[in-house]
Amino acid sequence: MGIVLFAANEGFLQDVAVDKVLDFEAALLSYMHAEHGDFMAQVDREGAYTDEVVATMRSAIETFKKTQTY
Repeated sequence: MGIVLFAANEGFLQDVAVDKVLDFEAALLSYMHAEHGDFMAQVDREGAYTDEVVATMRSAIETFKKTQTY
């Protein structure tokens, strides 16, 4: 859930239609677990939001928005 809050807080939802927000959330979570499962497990385990974690989340969301549908 942290990745969804990060996406919203960082403005990644600004161009997402309101009626698509829940679809975006579900697709993003699915993508993150499929493509970045180890990273997601690490964040869940450690709970730290270091500069590296933030950079990884930002990069992953940018890639998701360019390559995925929701």
